[in-house]
Amino acid sequence: MDDTPCQEFFTQPTHICHRQYEAPRTVFVEGRSQKEVAEKFGFTQGSSINW
Repeated sequence: MDDTPCQEFFTQPTHICHRQYEAPRTVFVEGRSQKEVAEKFGFTQGSSINW
């Protein structure tokens, strides 16, 4: 079974609500910088995602 579509759903979210969840989760759980995460998910560091 090819799990690629499922992996991409979690690692490359396209829906704005999913990205707004994943961005702060990545900062707090994975310990990545806000700048790195903002770039990854298509936000600016000063976005209003309140992390």
